[in-house]
Amino acid sequence: MQYPVSSDPALAAGLLLLGMTLACVLASWRLGWQNAPDWLGVVWAAAWAWLLLMAWRGWRWYRSLPQGWLHWTGEHWSFRPLTTGYSSRLQPVALDDSEPEQPRSQAWQCRIALDLQWGMLVRLQGVPRAPAQWLWLRNAMAPADWALLRAVLHWSQRSQPADGEARR
Repeated sequence: MQYPVSSDPALAAGLLLLGMTLACVLASWRLGWQNAPDWLGVVWAAAWAWLLLMAWRGWRWYRSLPQGWLHWTGEHWSFRPLTTGYSSRLQPVALDDSEPEQPRSQAWQCRIALDLQWGMLVRLQGVPRAPAQWLWLRNAMAPADWALLRAVLHWSQRSQPADGEARR
């Protein structure tokens, strides 16, 4: 089974909504002050600085989410990033590793970090100490395959050894 992984505007909108909600909370907090001590203004400014820093980090995290194809072989996961430029619609890729233009797949362990039923945040950890990849998967990317993907992800997570455990 293979599943497309691409950027999701709903995730960006959710992050934006969270940031705007926190900004409204900070603004309403400030409006409620009467005869407040001076140090509270410093706390308020620090909270705004923190919010802006988190918004910048969240935007960078969202922009760095990889795009490509998540593939389950029946034994392990592999991820094939898009090698071409930005594409708003992902096309299926051949799964034949002998093709020279396709990068070889690497076996990954897949851990579900967040499951919202309609979207999932998964962490792919490379078996031979490769850096972890975070992927945002959403049912809108391939609605017909969503139920199968969720079932395979949950099943494979139970069948994989825990982090740090040796594979039998």
